[in-house]
Amino acid sequence: MTSVDFYFGTGSRYSYLAATRIPSLQSETGATVRWRAAYRTRDATRWAAFLGVPYVEPDFAAVDWRRIALWCVAAELLGGGPAFGAAVLHSAFGLGTPASTEVQLAAAAGSVGVSAFRMSGLVADGSAEWAHERNVQDALVAGAFGVPTFVVDDGEVFWGQDRMPLLAHHLCKR
Repeated sequence: MTSVDFYFGTGSRYSYLAATRIPSLQSETGATVRWRAAYRTRDATRWAAFLGVPYVEPDFAAVDWRRIALWCVAAELLGGGPAFGAAVLHSAFGLGTPASTEVQLAAAAGSVGVSAFRMSGLVADGSAEWAHERNVQDALVAGAFGVPTFVVDDGEVFWGQDRMPLLAHHLCKR
């Protein structure tokens, strides 16, 4: 009997859609489907090795990812989005120690020259939340359906870090 490993993400709408079809797949083919949820770590580790960058899996459950997102938006509002975003991503996945407390986020802001006081204020007064919601709506309108998504000003959409060569090709031929 053939077996199939189904690697899924619990937060993935496409995993959900695939999961609804598994009973009929098994019935039609006689295959046994084993549900797995750990592939993303293996895949990320392989990509990091291929790219020659460090990768340490953080404890996802122990992190307030929304707080980090709001601080990233606040940094963008102050003109420091790229530097701050790169710093918090490196901390989370390059070092395995996400900066998610106010103290850690303030330290990350200081390390890239962005005012932690002003960022904290934008988060506290709701400005970062409003801009974050606008970003989400803009992404949906542009056709983004997951992260990372790259939307070119000509409307072309590229989803996934593995599509970056296609993005570069598209940009170079313009």
